[in-house]
Amino acid sequence: MSGRSDSLDAVRGTAIALVVGYHYWPRLEHASDIGVDLFFVLSGYLIGGILLDNRQSPGSLSTFYYRRAFRILPLYWLLLATASISAVRPDWWFLAFGQNFEWIASNSFPVGDPLSVTWSLAIEEQFYLLLPALVWFLSSRWLVRALWTFVILAPVSRWAAFHFSASAVFLLLPCRLDTLMGGTLIACFVRGNARSPGRWLLLALVAPGLDAGLHLIDRFHNAPLMSPNALLFSVLLLAVARLPEFRIVLLRPFCWLGTGAYAIYLFHLPILALCGDNKAGAILVTGVAALVSWRCIERPLIGFARSRWAYRLPRAELPQLI
Repeated sequence: MSGRSDSLDAVRGTAIALVVGYHYWPRLEHASDIGVDLFFVLSGYLIGGILLDNRQSPGSLSTFYYRRAFRILPLYWLLLATASISAVRPDWWFLAFGQNFEWIASNSFPVGDPLSVTWSLAIEEQFYLLLPALVWFLSSRWLVRALWTFVILAPVSRWAAFHFSASAVFLLLPCRLDTLMGGTLIACFVRGNARSPGRWLLLALVAPGLDAGLHLIDRFHNAPLMSPNALLFSVLLLAVARLPEFRIVLLRPFCWLGTGAYAIYLFHLPILALCGDNKAGAILVTGVAALVSWRCIERPLIGFARSRWAYRLPRAELPQLI
């Protein structure tokens, strides 16, 4: 039932360890950015793979959204409910996954707030509206062209957004599409959609070069370079996807972290606050909470969604998010 990949769980576990590491020890300045970029590339790969493998399946879009809802919403609603009984009162933006827009418009990103981590979840949910539409309406050739276009335009989007709001560089979907669409391109590549690998290699260098060039010609543009990370993590993911499954003892903790990553991501900050900034205690409680969440909430709901909404055509073997 799991259909999970140890290799990809280890990647996901590494990403969540970096994010939690930064939030618990802020001196690890860039750990969270690296972790989120890695998450986005992995998400693009997995979600893109699911959609590509089932694009000919009748009712594939409704099946996709039902299964995503059962994967994402229960724990998310639990987080919002937990926040609503504390001093933090989530507004309607959170129900629509539009909190990133509200934070940009009000210039009030809530650093350290238990709900602050949901910015990346909002971007991901918006990605779930864009990518299925592309896969559904475009042929394989035009889909690949569209994906490369989004990857190349991402640094331009960040440059334009930076002059409007520095936080928009991090919080807007168009500014993060080199990671998300980069992962989807890897999903296309492993399915044989790269007719010219040499051309793909050249295209892969365009976004990092454009990112660096915009920083050189605009001395006021001091947002972080993100496209090199997107390229690096996409190459890393391609290497991991090509490797046979491994069961190395030293990596098992990262595989476990990958299994519990969603609950860890949502609740590690509230738990730290409840533990009075006792980091060792917070790590222990977060681990136990993630284990309970996986066994009692996530896995049963995933199983129900898979049995209730099954894709109708045979699929290539692909590690699933749900």
